[in-house]
Amino acid sequence: MSSTVGSRYTTGTVVATGALLSIRTVGYKPRKVRIVNETTLYTVEWSEGMADDSAFEIVAAGDKTLETSDLITPLDPDSNGNPGFSLGARANVNDTTTEILRWETWE
Repeated sequence: MSSTVGSRYTTGTVVATGALLSIRTVGYKPRKVRIVNETTLYTVEWSEGMADDSAFEIVAAGDKTLETSDLITPLDPDSNGNPGFSLGARANVNDTTTEILRWETWE
């Protein structure tokens, strides 16, 4: 049996908000999400099977830690039919309005 993660791939950038941020331009409910803060080089990764609002945090030095709040949640379609994902206001990732976030998703 082969994996279908990666059958569709979407990427984009957004300015951090310091508050819950919803990205609904993906076109599908992602099975994997990676977000990189271009300023802090802090990375978070969520994969299908992980709890909502969680992710692995990876710092610039490469250390990886599972965190369980204020992070990534895949989103079902909203009332306009747009699925996507949300990112909480986690320190070092989405904590100020002066930082650029690069995101990637896979279906």
